Amino acid sequence: MRLAGVSAIVTGASRGIGEAIALALAEKGCRVGLIARDGGSLGEVAARCREAGGQALAVAADVTDARQLEEAVEEVARWGGGLALAVLNA
Repeated sequence: MRLAGVSAIVTGASRGIGEAIALALAEKGCRVGLIARDGGSLGEVAARCREAGGQALAVAADVTDARQLEEAVEEVARWGGGLALAVLNA
């Protein structure tokens, strides 16, 4: 599957498996929306995604709060021109 230019969202992206998935998607050229509670770590992951060749947007949100999650997904979708892939890791 070709992933270059695909818009994706990854929850739980600030560390561990979510971070690894986000970086792998970025290496394939994805536009990756990163969502997690830890905004500081998200910024670092976003920078690493950009260094890997992708585009990244970090959005701090608690996915257990439906309103925060909805707003974060909408923000990423606007930024990425829609969403083609979702990794619900959190």
